Amino acid sequence: MKKIQFYLLFIIAGLLALNACQEKEDVFLPASDYFVSITRDNALVVQDGDVLKVPVVIAAPKGAAVTVNYSFEPKAEGVRHAVLGKDFYVVDAHGDSVSNYVLTFPEGTGTDTIYIRAPFTGVPDLKIINIVLKSNSAGYKLGMSPLQGGICELQVAFPSLDDFVGKYELFTNLNTGSGYASKTIDVDISKGVGDTLLISGFFSGMVPNTAGVYNTIKDVPIKVYVNINTMTFNIPPQFIGNYSTSAGDVLIFGDWDVAGNPALPLNGTINYSSRLFDTEDYWMIQIFKNGVWSGYYTGAYGAYIKAQLK
Repeated sequence: MKKIQFYLLFIIAGLLALNACQEKEDVFLPASDYFVSITRDNALVVQDGDVLKVPVVIAAPKGAAVTVNYSFEPKAEGVRHAVLGKDFYVVDAHGDSVSNYVLTFPEGTGTDTIYIRAPFTGVPDLKIINIVLKSNSAGYKLGMSPLQGGICELQVAFPSLDDFVGKYELFTNLNTGSGYASKTIDVDISKGVGDTLLISGFFSGMVPNTAGVYNTIKDVPIKVYVNINTMTFNIPPQFIGNYSTSAGDVLIFGDWDVAGNPALPLNGTINYSSRLFDTEDYWMIQIFKNGVWSGYYTGAYGAYIKAQLK
């Protein structure tokens, strides 16, 4: 199963049975139990510029418009508090900043949404603040239960290379000399040194195991440099083994541009929410002799690489 499109952890407080709606008598809650609530107890948003949606529901019949006021309040002492306007922002459905923390329900019932955007701050520590429903114009109860009380714990985190470790499905357009064909393989991504990740299983999946270089490079990982702040990556030209068919020849993994310049880096972007690595560059196993390009290995080369966490 693919990972969810945005990195968030939802603990669902309960399923709302909002008994739908066209006529007032269709709502079976007694009037004293009508309530306004955030639909989860906590939510986690990762600071990558994406937007977290926090639904707020009114369980009541249709009627006059109802407004709901909410605010952000520090949690208990002893935790790092997220700061509104620094660690996170409130925005509308279009991504524009919001400074008036009021939701409006034109029909007095249904669902509206609080949108939270968290930018990069460079701080790796988890920070916490409570989203609190303060009041509503209809006087309905706050929260689905007295225990929940219309409060959602908002957790703000910062991504790290650890978030990308795992098994991936990798796609490329493979050219074995007779044209391009789609190929998908499974690879593993692990942490390297510093700001690098290592892709293992690429060559064993792409190079025919009958080829002369297979045993030489099948277990060699590809080093990937990741820029967490920009969610981009770079695969520099890198030595992957000696070319056994000719003394002094080495194999280099890299790109080759339309002008014929060899051993270039592959550059790409990362969709953090889906853990998708995507580069439009070509990749080749190239041959160098005494530092001079002398050709490329025709057994496996391709265009584009997409790798997504499984």
